[in-house]
Amino acid sequence: MEYITFDFSSNIRISVSKFKNKSGTEEYHLTFQPLNYASAGRQLSWIHAAYKDALRELGLDNQSALFRRFLCSDLVNQADLLEGFDFSSSDTARAGCAVSKVCQPPCGEAKVCLWAYHAVKHGSPAAKQLGSSCVSFTPDKQKHLFCASLSSTEAESSYLQTYAVFDDLAGRLEANSMTLKDNVVRTWFYVQNVDGNYKGLVDARREIFEKEGLTKDTHFIASTGIEGAWTDPACKVLLDYYAIDKPAEGQVQYISAPEHLSPTHIYGVTFERAASINYADRIHTLISGTASIDKEGEIVHPGDFEGQFDRTAENIDALLKAAGSSRQNLAAITAYLRDPSDSVPAERLIESCFPGVPSLLVVAPVCRPGWLVEIEGVAVTPADQPDMPDF
Repeated sequence: MEYITFDFSSNIRISVSKFKNKSGTEEYHLTFQPLNYASAGRQLSWIHAAYKDALRELGLDNQSALFRRFLCSDLVNQADLLEGFDFSSSDTARAGCAVSKVCQPPCGEAKVCLWAYHAVKHGSPAAKQLGSSCVSFTPDKQKHLFCASLSSTEAESSYLQTYAVFDDLAGRLEANSMTLKDNVVRTWFYVQNVDGNYKGLVDARREIFEKEGLTKDTHFIASTGIEGAWTDPACKVLLDYYAIDKPAEGQVQYISAPEHLSPTHIYGVTFERAASINYADRIHTLISGTASIDKEGEIVHPGDFEGQFDRTAENIDALLKAAGSSRQNLAAITAYLRDPSDSVPAERLIESCFPGVPSLLVVAPVCRPGWLVEIEGVAVTPADQPDMPDF
């Protein structure tokens, strides 16, 4: 993994990871976080300019963009500002990729920050198609589907909204000849007032998974379930997802580290700790939202932020090791804090534990109140597996 920093602007911290191996497909994860106070519109202008400069320096363009996520301090009031910029528009035709927008206030002086994922195949260009809130990318023979901001506000409860969101997901998958069980490998659930509404999501998801054949004896899906809100205050559940077409036998592996973290089902939730997607020349490891938990499902270091951060990093190490990877292969991370006053030690710990890794730090309470920090990430590890599909 190559880590790159740019200093185009003193107002923006720009971090990039780059991965290239034998297949010729390059992957880039880019994060942009304002460092100085300004209005949301001005900060977006800074990010937009820095993003254009970074793409030009890296030899990329909008055709290589697959997914962007904007994390915002006050999305209800910032939504129109975001729509005013092509790169943050919810119209995929304007944006050129799937765009996720979530109200999760960035730490520090930022009102909005950005994570962007780009991939480009040299030689024979990859096929890319844009749809409603979705983009499909086919670098070789497999189609990759990225979709953002599925929601429904017709029902009031988080339980019924979750059912409606999964109905929307099922229709989108069916249109691409995919299913929840066979093709979805990563989800992000953003829950307004997670302390009050998470149970509705958990109950509905468990029931839906059972109907679809996703159980502790088959598999679940790598996932993050975290505090987050959308542009419509009536929305209690918001979903982003990533799916892969026609996975080969053994290509998708579900990762656990039972000596460090319990299976999720023992405390009533249904997601995988991590998943690895194997390709001929690389392995993508998708690390779910991970917190300070032990093998019995109990919180470690209650009330101790730094202790919880260290245990969270230890758990991520265990998952990466089980996937044949390590911190040196991390492409990007997002860290979520319950208490914004923990942001200063969090920044120091991220810098010391994950040096160079593109990262974002936001305020977003975790699904269990006693957890003070949660971290998710993605790693890309070199591999030599000629029996696996190319990426």
